[in-house]
Amino acid sequence: MFAFLNIQTTEFGRALHLVSTSWYFVLMAIHLGMHLNVIMFKLNKKMKNSTFEYVYYLILILIILSGVYFFINSEIWKDMFLINEFKFFDYNQSPIIFYIGEVTIVCFISFMTYLLLRRRSS
Repeated sequence: MFAFLNIQTTEFGRALHLVSTSWYFVLMAIHLGMHLNVIMFKLNKKMKNSTFEYVYYLILILIILSGVYFFINSEIWKDMFLINEFKFFDYNQSPIIFYIGEVTIVCFISFMTYLLLRRRSS
């Protein structure tokens, strides 16, 4: 972008981008988890003594477990600490699976934040 300046910052910029985007992703999920109490309160109130109460909990557990799987499999934690210096996008992976993985990672981190804050306030 700034080729006219003749400064070699490509490698630094790539590393900075990788680290900052992965941390942003995790911090955004933590922020969502801080506000999850409103949604969880409404869902728990609606599902209490419902015929779908156990299905609701089963789906929630499956989403969280798949979030753990995708978090480990995508190696975001390696990007956060620059253990991977370069990230390649897997073009063989279905875009739907990629987006499902990203959403379940956000759900996992958000729900863990919600549980930690709820436990701390009790």
